[in-house]
Amino acid sequence: MEAETSTMRHLITERFENHEYVYEDFHSEFDLYKEGHKSRHDFYCDMATLFHGHQDLMAALKTLLTGSTEN
Repeated sequence: MEAETSTMRHLITERFENHEYVYEDFHSEFDLYKEGHKSRHDFYCDMATLFHGHQDLMAALKTLLTGSTEN
């Protein structure tokens, strides 16, 4: 999962280089998810809002979550 996480973070950094808040939101929300403070469903829904119009990022996120443990 670490490789997928790194790839996802790289994609977001490149895509939103002029919108640092997107990366920061992803990072903080992902940490909450990993620590068990946010369900997979809630995390996915939050990211769907954040990544609106970026279907490739949503596909990458789905791949990332597929390898994760359900919360």
